[in-house]
Amino acid sequence: YSVNIIPGRETEDIVNIDENLKAGCEEAALTGKKIYVRGDYRSGKTTVLKYFMNKAWDMFGVKESEILFLSCEQFINMVTEGIRSNDMTEFRDKLAEAKMIIIDDIQFFAGKNAIQCEFRNVLEMDKVIIVSGVDESERFPLDELVVNMLKPFTVMEITKY
Repeated sequence: YSVNIIPGRETEDIVNIDENLKAGCEEAALTGKKIYVRGDYRSGKTTVLKYFMNKAWDMFGVKESEILFLSCEQFINMVTEGIRSNDMTEFRDKLAEAKMIIIDDIQFFAGKNAIQCEFRNVLEMDKVIIVSGVDESERFPLDELVVNMLKPFTVMEITKY
């Protein structure tokens, strides 16, 4: 693995995580509490997110019980259920209670306006926020507001070789 850390750019098995990825996680955590893990499919992004989750106390002073880890599907389902029931309280309460929010595969929010609106709300929170995604802006175009809100995030680019 090759890891490239880009602070604030302008434009399963945790025991077996590669040493370069561990070092990259440690370096990214030192740059701040907003991190965007980016890489190709099957490059290890979810494993990196789980590593951050398992090291949350050491890196950010966050207990395991204060972490909300959501796949893109879970996030979409929670927002959809809130919209369907006309009550976003439960979803927003879960977000408010967490001190660390981790969301995997944000590229699948492309074209889903209501989902991206709620995602923007998450990005504005003063919490540890770590997201992952595939950088395929042509195939999965996120709205311009989301793209701009991700610009100050530290980018952790993962390349599998």
